Amino acid sequence: MKKIFIILGLIANGLLSFSQTNPTPQPLPYSQNFSVLDGLPGAVYPDGFQGWRIVEAEPNLSGRVNPPTANVNMKSSGSNATTAAGVYDFTGKIGLLSSTYNDLTIALALNTSSVTAPQQVRITFDAMTMLNIYDGTINNYRLGLVFQYRIGTSGNFTPTDAIFESGTTPNATSGTNGQDITPFSILLPVECSGQPVVQVRWVCKRISGNSGQRQSFAIDNITAEGVTVENGTYHVDADAGDDNNDGLTPATAWQSLTKVNSVTFLPGAKILFKAGGIWSGQLWPKGSGIHESPIIIDSYGTGPKPIINGDGIIQAGALKLYNQSFWEINNLEITNDASADAERRGIEVIGNNFGLLEHIYLKNLTVHDIRGTVGNEMSDKRSAGIYFTVQNDNTVDTRFHDIRVEDCLIYNCQNQGIVTSHEISVSDYPKTPNWERRKITNLLIKNNTIHHISKNAMIIRLADGGLVERNLCYETATGTTGNTIFSRSSINTVFQYNEGYLNRSPDYDGSLYDPDLNSPGTIWQYSYSHDNAHGLFWLCSSLQDTGIVCRYNISQNDKGSLVFMNFDVTDVNVYNNTFYIGTGLSPTIVHENPNRSHTYAYHNNIVYNANTTPTPAKFSLATTGTGVQNRTITDNIFYNTTQPAQIDFITQNLTSDPLFINPGSGGIGLNTVGGYKLQPGSPALNSGKIIADNGGKDYFGIAVSATAQPNRGFYNGPGTTIAEADPDFHIYLLTGQSNMVGSGPLATSVDSTSPQIKMMTENFEWVEASHPISYLPNAGVGPGLGFATKMLESAGTNVRIGIINTAVGGQPISAFAPGAPNSRTSSSIYDESVNRVNIARTQGVLKGVLFHQGESNSGDNYSSWTNRVKELIENLRNDFNDPTLPFIVGELGHFRATSPNINNQLPQLVSEVPYTAWVSAEGLTDKGDGIHFDSPSASELGVRYALALLGNEDLESTVPDTTTNSSTALPAHNLDIRVSSVVSPNGDGINDFLSIEGIEKYSDNRVIIFNSKGNILKEINGYDNNQRVFTATNIQNGTYFYRLVVTAEGKRQLLQGFFEVRK
Repeated sequence: MKKIFIILGLIANGLLSFSQTNPTPQPLPYSQNFSVLDGLPGAVYPDGFQGWRIVEAEPNLSGRVNPPTANVNMKSSGSNATTAAGVYDFTGKIGLLSSTYNDLTIALALNTSSVTAPQQVRITFDAMTMLNIYDGTINNYRLGLVFQYRIGTSGNFTPTDAIFESGTTPNATSGTNGQDITPFSILLPVECSGQPVVQVRWVCKRISGNSGQRQSFAIDNITAEGVTVENGTYHVDADAGDDNNDGLTPATAWQSLTKVNSVTFLPGAKILFKAGGIWSGQLWPKGSGIHESPIIIDSYGTGPKPIINGDGIIQAGALKLYNQSFWEINNLEITNDASADAERRGIEVIGNNFGLLEHIYLKNLTVHDIRGTVGNEMSDKRSAGIYFTVQNDNTVDTRFHDIRVEDCLIYNCQNQGIVTSHEISVSDYPKTPNWERRKITNLLIKNNTIHHISKNAMIIRLADGGLVERNLCYETATGTTGNTIFSRSSINTVFQYNEGYLNRSPDYDGSLYDPDLNSPGTIWQYSYSHDNAHGLFWLCSSLQDTGIVCRYNISQNDKGSLVFMNFDVTDVNVYNNTFYIGTGLSPTIVHENPNRSHTYAYHNNIVYNANTTPTPAKFSLATTGTGVQNRTITDNIFYNTTQPAQIDFITQNLTSDPLFINPGSGGIGLNTVGGYKLQPGSPALNSGKIIADNGGKDYFGIAVSATAQPNRGFYNGPGTTIAEADPDFHIYLLTGQSNMVGSGPLATSVDSTSPQIKMMTENFEWVEASHPISYLPNAGVGPGLGFATKMLESAGTNVRIGIINTAVGGQPISAFAPGAPNSRTSSSIYDESVNRVNIARTQGVLKGVLFHQGESNSGDNYSSWTNRVKELIENLRNDFNDPTLPFIVGELGHFRATSPNINNQLPQLVSEVPYTAWVSAEGLTDKGDGIHFDSPSASELGVRYALALLGNEDLESTVPDTTTNSSTALPAHNLDIRVSSVVSPNGDGINDFLSIEGIEKYSDNRVIIFNSKGNILKEINGYDNNQRVFTATNIQNGTYFYRLVVTAEGKRQLLQGFFEVRK
């Protein structure tokens, strides 16, 4: 294949022709691979091309845009790249090398008259580095290549975002093979369409350096064509649509996949398929988004998810992306069924000699009935529900970054559920050069349900630090052998909070987890394996693999081998897992392949055999074979198992009953295994081996010390007789600084107590609550007991309230980050909060967080307070796995001069973060120090927190008014209501008032408008978008806030946010 090389260097004799001419415009569609160039003397430019000099200077830092000053003659120089400036025909290739005295470029002229708006001209080309003698010292120049355009034949050029930068890998030979080959696709602006002349050119820029020789570049495989590009919102209706429509509204929707596939979409475009519609064929929309502006596919209307039926398409997916980035695909149903087996996929995301492919998000999709092939060959492993792969990277390093698969339902698939792969190689060892150019970074696979899969639920290859969590996988390996989830050529990837059951493997490979070949540093933790053909952990690693960890998991009623040391491994640690062997089962506890070498540790595990005889619970530890076994098995409990001679059951391991609360009681669900918690007096309590780098928490999220002895097994909490959480035990976390600790004098406490209100002591015990709620020294009356008492008044008769107070006085908002120290206690406030709540959640249900903080930030350092609180909310919701966890924040006392610096931020905070509310401190008084609430005020603040959480109908506003000082119910995000973001009362009929679309469905409503200071500007009952509206009369331009309370489904529900007034 022929190439054009742009080579920049020293001026040579005969370089310039001092007249500057314009090349002849070429009609579209156009393509050029430069096969007309033969390397012989007398070479001429292909039609449409011309070399130019821009100025007598070296390339600058941006790529000059000024017009050319002279032509550059093309010279013949054989097949060797040179370091002299010029434009050369190198045996079928053109090269340009610029110098200190010549900034050169090469141009192409196009006639775009055949392209009519709204079509745009798309130009594609490959860019690469050629001669590159960069060494970072003597030769430290780095150059880049910028793509520019202009309309007509005069004036400056306009640069685009297409910039190719030379690498730092030297290529100092005189050959002409390119490196770092990168494809580009550029859309010229619409004004370039329909023009008799559009000139494009490739211009050099200096990236860095100031000495030595400069790089050469090449461009190749140029195409130019007219394409339809869209960045609006487009609707597709299988029944009532028409491809001749514009697609911009439901009434003017497109109809077919053919139409969608023909369009190149711009960043920010949305493609919406009508709910209930069915389309047959392949969906392959074109285009890519950009950072902060992805292209989104979703559904509209009500009814079932739109169905994309691949109709049995082979060697392909029903939905396809090819060399595309920044796509978010949601709420579709994908199927690709047929009458016979063949290579098929549901969704395929493919890279091919492209570069970095990034930001592909697949969410809430249903993928099912993918009729692929069943087997263990690589050809079989290309059939899957969702398949990411690189087909080829022999000319351009190609890999994936920022990949997410979340909340998807995947079932009835041959051969796998979710796969990441590479067609050239999946065997590169992590951190080797080939692996680095193929690795997948920022991989997240979360909250998916995968079932009835003929082989593996997931094959995760080439992952660098990925996260696979909270997936439910069952009925796997139904057609052939296969572990449910396995990794290959992945490093430091974490697999956690996954559940797998009913793996049906007929032979080997039937466990939940398999760290397969080349999986160093992978961590397998906090997961639940049960009722599988084999057990928890099937190791098929490589001898050089180190740092593999299996910890804090639970295995119940698994068969086969519970832990199988199969292939060679240098360092694997299996610790603090719990294994239950039910009656009638006879698995192997630890199984070693005698012909492979293993170095592993097995500590702090509990194995419980429910059979009356220990014979079924056996080991298979190698005593013969060619492998070398370096095993360390200590500090475990093996209850009612056989006792092989290779294990010390006298001094290094226990054989006593671990005293589970209710062994064998686990069901389906990560939260059903409370029966394996330890009773008081258990020999497993505080008797395990200290493991320094232990992950910091157990299966339940309870802290594990790096210096104190842990429990054995997967539970590290205190001894208890409560197996499962009581839904009537409502737990609340109270945190913040001194006003949440409580500073009111105890003598003036006005709160009553109740045996149904509990507080957690410093030693994690529940006692009847009384002031002070905090266990810190010098604590007084705070809002906790007043809050709990009010909550109990509105609760059912069986409800108990549990309060956990982790507030610490005098702490800035920065002290509430995970792991952050504070100035008064030895532990992190955040870490202590999470640990205490997780201990409590083994007995009850977390219902909300009360936060009061800001005094330490209300002076000069308040600007970042809101963002820090947002981070706190996000962290807590992530750690507790509850995205709707209520978070209530209270105002600082109005008696403090600097309080408005914090208080004025609260309306915007709750408008931007769902499931939050704030309460007013209006009218509350201090105890005389100008900082802390007195006892009655502290208790009243607690009542207001409760009313905010309860949504008392008498308290409908979060801002002060004549009837209330508190706030109402938490935001409801299932209301079919949309509030406009702008009010512009200028009489043009557009946005003249605050429009609330859908409000007619909720006639019982109230709207409160207030400013950033919390002052109410308008209250309207029965808002109707007609007579009763907010018109912003006598209101200045700026940002304002609304609070909308409606009655829906018999409940008072809240929607809140902000809008702008523009006059």
